[in-house]
Amino acid sequence: MNCDYPQGGSMIEWPKTLEAVLKLDFDTVIPNRGNPATRADLEAALKRVSTIVSTATRLVKKGTPKEQLIDQIQCRRCRRVSEPFL
Repeated sequence: MNCDYPQGGSMIEWPKTLEAVLKLDFDTVIPNRGNPATRADLEAALKRVSTIVSTATRLVKKGTPKEQLIDQIQCRRCRRVSEPFL
């Protein structure tokens, strides 16, 4: 996934957007880039994005310095290259 910040994208709003999409009736997702994916793939992406956002929010509230945020948010299971949407 790629949050389009220059066009007003928001990682914080992304889970809400994915939840709204998942209310629609569909089986296949055609992303802007990458291969078509399933509804289950999008559900998994929502879980990963929600985890990233909640972790980042918790760390910021805890006062974690900006330069340490990425290191503390990264997790191997969130960065599988083969997984769609992230």
